[in-house]
Amino acid sequence: MIILYSDNKSKLYVSDNILRFDILDLIEEDSFNNLTNNLDKFYNKCKKNNTKFYLIIDFTKTLNSNISTTIYYGKLFVNHLNENKSIIQDYLYGTLLISTHLISFVWPLLTTLYTPIKPVKIIGPDEPIDFSFI
Repeated sequence: MIILYSDNKSKLYVSDNILRFDILDLIEEDSFNNLTNNLDKFYNKCKKNNTKFYLIIDFTKTLNSNISTTIYYGKLFVNHLNENKSIIQDYLYGTLLISTHLISFVWPLLTTLYTPIKPVKIIGPDEPIDFSFI
């Protein structure tokens, strides 16, 4: 496992060809900027090495859940995804979102702003990590 970014709000790491993003607490602007800068470095490395990856975003470790903050940073993350659409199209296989109830509510709202270009599946914390839906 290689840690790309870690603070008390989030952790971004890669193991094999799986990029994992664990959200630990409400992400604030500094943390978000550091996170997206490290994502950009990862994307550029994938492009340079012609390496494809899977993405896991885990919301189950979140200590606090605030819908308005989640939506705000969700919109910023959508902007980041749109800015990197060509890299995502070429190098991302698909995404698993691991959550209890929060993402089930927020995801439909975010998809009004962003249409995934690669498969996305929402699973519960007790379900196995399985990318066979791709």
